[in-house]
Amino acid sequence: MKSLLFSFYLVVAFMAIVIYDTPKYLGIYWAKNQVTLSAFLYLYLMLFIFFTPILRFDMDHVKKFVFPNTIFANYLVKFFFLISTVLIICMIPIFLSSLTGDYAESYKNIRNGEADYVYPRWISWIFNFYNIMFPVGLLYFFYMLVLKKSLSKIYIIVYILCLILPNFFHGVITASRGALFFSFFNLVLGFAIFKNFLNSSLKKLVYVFFITFITVFVVYAAAITVSRFGEKNSPATPIDAVFSYFGEPFLNFDMVFWDQVKKTTYGERLFPGVTNFIGISDVDLKMTSGERSDIYYRKTGVPVHLFKTLPGDFYVDFGLLGSIILAIIISVMGCVFIRMSRKDTIQFHTLLLYFFYYQVCIYGVFDYTQIGIRGIYNYSGLLLLYFFFRFDFKKGLLKPI
Repeated sequence: MKSLLFSFYLVVAFMAIVIYDTPKYLGIYWAKNQVTLSAFLYLYLMLFIFFTPILRFDMDHVKKFVFPNTIFANYLVKFFFLISTVLIICMIPIFLSSLTGDYAESYKNIRNGEADYVYPRWISWIFNFYNIMFPVGLLYFFYMLVLKKSLSKIYIIVYILCLILPNFFHGVITASRGALFFSFFNLVLGFAIFKNFLNSSLKKLVYVFFITFITVFVVYAAAITVSRFGEKNSPATPIDAVFSYFGEPFLNFDMVFWDQVKKTTYGERLFPGVTNFIGISDVDLKMTSGERSDIYYRKTGVPVHLFKTLPGDFYVDFGLLGSIILAIIISVMGCVFIRMSRKDTIQFHTLLLYFFYYQVCIYGVFDYTQIGIRGIYNYSGLLLLYFFFRFDFKKGLLKPI
């Protein structure tokens, strides 16, 4: 698991080197700086701090996964897959109609808050519930693969489709390359956690699926890039589009954001629910992402909507020293709660936290993804699920961490 994290960031860093000072780097139109050593030293220090809970927790030493064998847990998982199936059925017509639409126009409408034509409100609520429950459904799926060796390939394929199709459809409908990548990497992460427990035939099936998905992602990323930026300003090939997409954040942080922030927002942008609650923010949570970005652009003096990595987001909101202190606090909390209950055993509630924290670190190659209302929903759902699976219904007590 450590090697997966480092390998991914190494590949992304290589992509940044390839596109530096070329038309493939789309953020060059915003760039104010040249590449500086100090920015990258800060960036890698922050990444090391955030990665510490994952580096300390050796998933390769895990020999046993403990899933709560309760009727409540089993019904909760079944309900998730029922919701996922309903969501897929509801999204299919919208997905098909979006295939012939203008991706650039769709993206612009969503950013400007004109996306009501995309989903009825009740579908949006179902989709939020699906995202909150997704880690449970994914981890339970791989747990079942390990526990039940005789699952049919059709059953496995249907299960995988129920897991990823809602996010895949959402990515196409909203012209979001990130949504496609996230849905793919979630599956990769689940597979990496359980890979030592899967037989060779299951691994081959998953590998075939991975290759298929990567092909689809590359082609789609190229189509989105051309549509949103125009042929003149777009990378020449699908591979160029992928390099430009993943390589941009490192360069953005150094060339656009480092030493350019006029005023930090002290969490107002990253944690709006908290800052609104304690009365230090006047930004309406009902504003569109475009409206909020415009406000924070005027406050900070930097284009906050651009990718800038996880440390970059904390740098914009809390400054140099504040971001380091906050990263250390988060890292220490991660080390406290993400640990094995015994020498080689991990409880399901701990596995949920590990999965979520790993997601934040991997997605941090772009930015801090738990921002705004979405973050409020996800953190609230995570806490509820954590305590639900940690609670011992027979004894009426919380299990040890």
